[in-house]
Amino acid sequence: MSLSENSELVRYLLQAFVSVVGRRTSENFAMVTLDTIVKQLEPKYNFLKFIEINPSRYSDGKDAISINPEINSIRPSDLGEALNEILDRGTESLDKKTDHYVKREIKDALGSMYELINKKLELNLHVTQSEYLVDADVRRIIPGIVQIKNSEVVEPVLGVLINLLNGEFSEADVMKTMITFIKNLEGKYDFLKYIEISDSPDSDGFFVVRARPEIDDVLTITFREAMQKLIEEIGKSTHLKTQLSFIKDFKMALAPADLEKIKEMNINLDQIGEILHRRENELLFKKALDAIVGVVSRKTSKSFAVALLDTIIEKLRDGHKVLRYVVINKSRYADGIDSICILPEVNSVTSYELGKGLKEILKKTRENLGYKHTSFIEDFQKQLGDEYLAEIEKMGVNLYMIELKFI
Repeated sequence: MSLSENSELVRYLLQAFVSVVGRRTSENFAMVTLDTIVKQLEPKYNFLKFIEINPSRYSDGKDAISINPEINSIRPSDLGEALNEILDRGTESLDKKTDHYVKREIKDALGSMYELINKKLELNLHVTQSEYLVDADVRRIIPGIVQIKNSEVVEPVLGVLINLLNGEFSEADVMKTMITFIKNLEGKYDFLKYIEISDSPDSDGFFVVRARPEIDDVLTITFREAMQKLIEEIGKSTHLKTQLSFIKDFKMALAPADLEKIKEMNINLDQIGEILHRRENELLFKKALDAIVGVVSRKTSKSFAVALLDTIIEKLRDGHKVLRYVVINKSRYADGIDSICILPEVNSVTSYELGKGLKEILKKTRENLGYKHTSFIEDFQKQLGDEYLAEIEKMGVNLYMIELKFI
């Protein structure tokens, strides 16, 4: 898609708005504000129906701004008029002492895209020379104005991510993992090719991480999005215990100056932390079902283990809402746990409800196995491991009481 099309220009502008307003409030507040303004102006500018803002998707760490390609048929002058009004209303929602500088910051955030957007849409982001001089005087007290080079952020971020992974994997595996994640994201963010990581240690035993100068030419908005996604994906790859403290550990491992740069670039670490915490139910449930399949399949087969689990869950589903979020592919029983999908909606369920559902699954599984598998609970504990066992016990799953029922 061409960067000169209306849809892409609008996306860049709205992302810049969210970034700038989000620094003064929160990005979630900025999303809600933007959504409200677009809806208010839609009767006046009918084509704003082609812009969809979904704050709840942003809270889930997903792309919350959707632009329908039909907006490309709208006259740029009409679109520019609407966007200028959106920006005017957006700045009015802020402290009157600082709203003057918002448009200046939006212009800065757009970087090299500003000239293209302004030429086509005629944005009202101009700042007079006297205003600029005042602006320069208050740079030290208005957050987010100082421009940080992308390369200044890459190396400290990757260095800390590597150190955090070193606690779980060998150094060689850590580097392979990091390279794999970067390669996976290159499809969407091709500029990540400018990040170089050696695949073997140097003469001093260190793996070299380097950001090529070309990465500084990447728009801050796009670069920030890529870094945030990389940190999130690395966090998701760690074990449960590490995930729950991942962002806290990440912040503590960064030098104060580097942490400040990340904040100024508006990489939202707290949002990543919330996403990792919300995945706890999904991760625990999948791990518990995997342990059940593992134990049962040892004396039967993967196909039998998953088929049994499928039958039990179907019978229990009406009484336990949480089980509606477990989807088993009947044609893939032989694939074991890979045939089971836990929908992300499970993360909205309380730990208590999840514990109740899991407890019933364990009871019914033990019941179906009968005398043939008297060590089921003990084997399940070993298969699950102490870390995950402690977490499901917090949910109220008392394995000792389940076993007592069959003695």
